[in-house]
Amino acid sequence: MIILSLVAIFFCVVALHELIHYIVALAVGLSPRFGIYKIFPFVEYTTESEIKTIIISLAPGIILPLIGILIPIGDIYFLWFKILLFINVLEITPMSPDGYEVFRSFKRLILSNKHNIKKKDSQL
Repeated sequence: MIILSLVAIFFCVVALHELIHYIVALAVGLSPRFGIYKIFPFVEYTTESEIKTIIISLAPGIILPLIGILIPIGDIYFLWFKILLFINVLEITPMSPDGYEVFRSFKRLILSNKHNIKKKDSQL
């Protein structure tokens, strides 16, 4: 019974993570959609804005650990919930899907700025 409860908490944290992506995507003016891959939920959205991609991708990795700070450690279930919330901070590293999107978006921003600077220099 304990194992089943811990697995259920894991799936709740995954769903909460995706819900944050969804809410932030709505907040920045996009039309996100929920999907299911095997048994895991995910959020899809389309945008040309690298800034919006960065904001949406970073949101759960920042918000969930902050929520984890607010939750008291009670029993094993609350402890597991807090651990899973804190683990979301790893989502901002380039090794994770969200962190990779952030890295890729920053790379595109830098390269497009270099291209714009070269374009302006050539016009002078």
